[in-house]
Amino acid sequence: MRARLLFGWLPAGCLAVTLSLGPGAGARAASPAADLVLLGGKIITMDRQFSTAQAAAIQEGKFVAVGTNGQVQAYVGPSTRVVDLHGRTVVPGLIDSHIHAIRQGLTWDDELHWQTVPSLAEGLRMIRARAARTPPGTWIVVAGGWHESQFTENRKPTPRDLDAVSSDHPIWVQYLYDEAMMNRAAMTAVGLTAETKDPFGGKVLKDASGQPTGVVTGFGGINAFYFKIPRPAPDDQVSSTRDWFRELNRLGMTGVGDVAGGGLIWPGDYRAVTALHDRGELTLRVHWYMQPNRPGGELDVIKRFVTEVRPGTGDAWLRPVGVGEQVLASSYDGDAFGPLPPQFSQKAIDDWRTAVRMIIESGWRFQAHATRNHSAEQLLPAIEEINREIPVQSRRLAFAHMEDVTPDTIRRIKALGGGIT
Repeated sequence: MRARLLFGWLPAGCLAVTLSLGPGAGARAASPAADLVLLGGKIITMDRQFSTAQAAAIQEGKFVAVGTNGQVQAYVGPSTRVVDLHGRTVVPGLIDSHIHAIRQGLTWDDELHWQTVPSLAEGLRMIRARAARTPPGTWIVVAGGWHESQFTENRKPTPRDLDAVSSDHPIWVQYLYDEAMMNRAAMTAVGLTAETKDPFGGKVLKDASGQPTGVVTGFGGINAFYFKIPRPAPDDQVSSTRDWFRELNRLGMTGVGDVAGGGLIWPGDYRAVTALHDRGELTLRVHWYMQPNRPGGELDVIKRFVTEVRPGTGDAWLRPVGVGEQVLASSYDGDAFGPLPPQFSQKAIDDWRTAVRMIIESGWRFQAHATRNHSAEQLLPAIEEINREIPVQSRRLAFAHMEDVTPDTIRRIKALGGGIT
């Protein structure tokens, strides 16, 4: 039977539990023996008074009793698991409503993680150690998750630094979505030469002689080369996803709204998370969006998705919820932090209207990527037009990011029953 209770020790010393507070909390259950009893803690009940309790009993994923140690002790049976919290705090499991968890899971085990690395020297040492224990030609990837200000050197690595670490392993070190650094082996592997043109939305930095330096910048520049890095084998993707989800559990996370992201191809890239679900090994509840990552062919992908997958399929552990966060490449604004907000073409707006209508008519919801308020202002009229024919208030549509959203745009999204993630 699939375990319904998830625990993760938080950095602050709290205990995260994936549970729902049932209506009978505090009342004696017909069958007193619980699956799990927590004693001696500070349990955040999330009631109107935000009160705390000392103990709790859980049966089949729901609270059946909350109170003192003495009150809850009665729910301990021969097979009950009893946990002495020793004064630690129990909080509801965290749910991230906007995360690219499925995509990250595919490569988590293959990547190096610099989140807590105190110095650039230590980060380079990690790369050197990985190179020493892997065959030549094996990619070594640091896919973001760090900032130069955390390093004692207060700087980013250079391609020369990476060349000094290894000339036999292609190395990719990404800094936010601003730039990525490669050694010469990586440049060769992705085909970066003096003839390489700047990709859309990015730049290939070159020296005075026109040779690439090993640095690419911009969202488009990073994506143009990152997705040339080989993916792990299918079985490795499954184990990597398992490890990544356990890392999220460790930080107190028990559920996610997965918004796909660039490079995640449906249905193939969903096989790892589906395999964990089918084996009963998911430790994270995943509600996922499908992003039709085929520029110019998205309408065909959406049509296939809404034809093959019906609303309401899945279960509490793995469930498709709609299309997004990017519906069409032509109406995608990327990070869009330049001085001029993006302006979509009339064809892009017409295609957007067609896509939204297809999604709504099939019973699905969608999420639109809109970093800037001006992007949402261009996308909203088509939704408002369709809403006059097919009410969308119950679809829980969403706009992602909205860094400079205005009160008027918030009002319009709210009128459609939508939200912002």
